[in-house]
Amino acid sequence: MSINFQSMSDADLLRAYSDLLKEWKKRGIIKSKNITGDLAEYTAITYYRNTPRLPNLTPKAPGTKSFDATGIDGKRYSIKGVSGRVTGSFFGLADPNNTQPVSPAFDNVIIVKFDDDYVTERIIEIDWQIFLKYRKWIDRQKSYNLPYNNAIISDSKTIYLRT
Repeated sequence: MSINFQSMSDADLLRAYSDLLKEWKKRGIIKSKNITGDLAEYTAITYYRNTPRLPNLTPKAPGTKSFDATGIDGKRYSIKGVSGRVTGSFFGLADPNNTQPVSPAFDNVIIVKFDDDYVTERIIEIDWQIFLKYRKWIDRQKSYNLPYNNAIISDSKTIYLRT
């Protein structure tokens, strides 16, 4: 189905966007205004549940600190979406000047890469140690993010690759 957005007024286009967000929330596709992040969580959890070789993931309640889903084996997964070159933020982790030992806030990170049309290009998974290797501190947000580049892809486990 295709919608002719060009024929819509600006007001109608905004209403259509609002209606779309409401429908996505009703269906459980998104939970917040972080659309890329919510779509990544929905995509990853759905893909893992529908792929027998992967653990069945259970989403955590919104606001759960540091991770988004758990596997049947108890592993904690942080799920991030990316449509460009950098993931969403990882909040609630110790800043880089912390000298105290830090226990892992999650076991694995799942990164869902979307193309410009929000079609899934790739899903990769990394563990805590690879996260520590590539994380970048964002001082103004007091959070980390991850670059999405060939280096991290080569250190990751490819879960899905669009062909």
